[in-house]
Amino acid sequence: MEYMKESNPLESKIKGKIEQGGIGYYSLCGRCNSFLGRNYVTDYQKYSNTFIEFAKKNEFNLFEFTMHNFNALKVLKQIVSMFFSINDDTFSENNREVAEFVLDSESNKLSERIRVFNYLNTEGQFRNLPVMALGNLSSKGVVIATELAFPPLGHVLTIDFDGQLPFHQEITSFKDYKFDETISFDFRVCRLPTYLPFLLDYRDKETIKELIDKSV
Repeated sequence: MEYMKESNPLESKIKGKIEQGGIGYYSLCGRCNSFLGRNYVTDYQKYSNTFIEFAKKNEFNLFEFTMHNFNALKVLKQIVSMFFSINDDTFSENNREVAEFVLDSESNKLSERIRVFNYLNTEGQFRNLPVMALGNLSSKGVVIATELAFPPLGHVLTIDFDGQLPFHQEITSFKDYKFDETISFDFRVCRLPTYLPFLLDYRDKETIKELIDKSV
């Protein structure tokens, strides 16, 4: 809401408490938190850390490479679990089958309503957006999704979406692998900035400034 009230959101100084150790949410019970840490978190960290070197190459915005020896199913389950943390109880209540996919470490049964995408993120603000709709509600172009961006990666989880996100790579297929299976996977990731707290908004700073100037 503070962003909405600003005439120039790029210059907004959102108040908050700075703490070391990254971003965390007290949103899980101790049992579930321990379960995720024991089963998925280490594999997710290895996956995420692989993108750090690419993130440092500021002269490029598209990267194609093969990641070897990582556990795709564990990575996907941890990503999905993070969306439960940034959404309220309604998300969990409306997606019990998705919660079961996370809590059953061996399960490959991720609802066909759910798709997950990633992108490289090194520029802009952190993004922790609960489920919202983007597009024309009277057309088929609407996207219902929740988005999380924390460098070096951003992830988007869509619900009942059958279209394409042109600058994202879909990783929903990670669900098809076994719990203890390590794989090699060909990634093609775009670097996307997140200056504004709006779903799927990746306008660069100069474009935003131009729009602001025109509206003044």
